[in-house]
Amino acid sequence: MFVHRNAPPDNPPAARVIAPSDPAVVLSARWAERTIPVSKGCNIRGYHPVREGHGAIAFESLIERDTITLLASVSQVKRIVSQPVTISYLYQKRAYRYTPDFMVEWHEVPAIWADRGFAKRCFIECKPHEKLESLGSTLMRSEAAILALAMGPRVLVTRRELEAWGRIRHGH
Repeated sequence: MFVHRNAPPDNPPAARVIAPSDPAVVLSARWAERTIPVSKGCNIRGYHPVREGHGAIAFESLIERDTITLLASVSQVKRIVSQPVTISYLYQKRAYRYTPDFMVEWHEVPAIWADRGFAKRCFIECKPHEKLESLGSTLMRSEAAILALAMGPRVLVTRRELEAWGRIRHGH
């Protein structure tokens, strides 16, 4: 389900979902519809400041919080939006909905980030690395929805990517 491009250890690529074999058909895309609900358990949820002039960003996991922290430290990042769009779509004759964790817009995408799949506008899905295999079909199906939306690629972020990208960002 997942593929890592060959790269030197100091330049690890993002985890990637293998492209779905079947296309999705977007039925609707509702922008800024979903909000993060109040936590009813031991989940970590909150708002993370980005920088002056950019409002705080809602998150619902530690991986999401740490993704915001890392991206907020990159001066070329123009805007981060939490839960940006809910896509209703058909995939293999069944109806689904998908909301990416974030949308990131860049002033300019540095080459080191472009090599990891980031584009001028991209969507981010944050997942624990150990759950990738069990979420394989769900991630492939939602990848089809992002491709059909055609508004930018999706980057899959796990703790592994955050740690590697943080070392690169800070010159370690």
